[in-house]
Amino acid sequence: MSNLTSLKILELVDLMLENNDAKFLLDDICNNCYLKLKNLVIINTTKDIFPLIHPGVFLNLNILVISPQNLCDDLVHLLGFTSIQHLHIKSNSYSMATEACEPISYRIWEQTKKQNPTLGVHLEGMNEIFWQNGAPVKSLILNGNKKMIQADIVMQAIEQYDNSLEAFIFNGIPRFYRSKSFHDRADNSLMLLSHQCSNLSILVIHERISTATILLIASTLKNLKYLIVRRNAIIIKMDWPKRHNWSDDFYTWMKTNSKKYELVEREISIIMGYRWKMLTDKEFKNLKLTPYKSKLNSSIFDFTFN
Repeated sequence: MSNLTSLKILELVDLMLENNDAKFLLDDICNNCYLKLKNLVIINTTKDIFPLIHPGVFLNLNILVISPQNLCDDLVHLLGFTSIQHLHIKSNSYSMATEACEPISYRIWEQTKKQNPTLGVHLEGMNEIFWQNGAPVKSLILNGNKKMIQADIVMQAIEQYDNSLEAFIFNGIPRFYRSKSFHDRADNSLMLLSHQCSNLSILVIHERISTATILLIASTLKNLKYLIVRRNAIIIKMDWPKRHNWSDDFYTWMKTNSKKYELVEREISIIMGYRWKMLTDKEFKNLKLTPYKSKLNSSIFDFTFN
């Protein structure tokens, strides 16, 4: 890579190198492009745990996508002295289990946030999240079809990231059984998330919830821009008892408009300010999401279908 002197974007995905082979992988890029590189994607550079310090050299880096096994305290500390805006910690089906990886220390995250207060962290994994205590996490993304929206995940998201979280995304068509019973579904957990994480602007739900819950989420989250659900997973039902802080008019509105898909889509379109609809399973499965704004890509959140 010694001839690449004007690179702005570099993507190296699933190289799965031995640790010795990864030591000098980015040396030439560091020498030639330390002021020019803007976006760096290095997913699964190695098969095993091997800290990479090189990304901390790129002073004008905007986006870094890296796997847990290549992340370390020293790298995050260095990133605090760069202009990086988005640190995307991503694992895929080839990544080693995150249980074997050490999260970044709370002390380092506190130092890094002081040095670079505009940094946003995005955590993405296959059926598991590599939690980072103290990180300025803006996105939680779970891919795969085996993970439910569970109360413990929601509670941990609230406890750690209630003030920073902007995107909560569960991708994939579920391959697990979830009861249709209100008390066994994720409706209550999602409403708790909506109340506690008021900065949420993106919510992607892959499993069963009711039409009433969708209406309640849309009317609760004032900063919500994108609400993505599967039509096949939505139960036509008003299964919320009236709360003390709901007016009679609001409760009547929920009961009336939760009776049909078309009514739900009409009301949420009014709330969102654009034509909103539930997705087919094919659309949901092929949805491609980019949960941050790149300097090389002007869209704040990209939705594309294959």
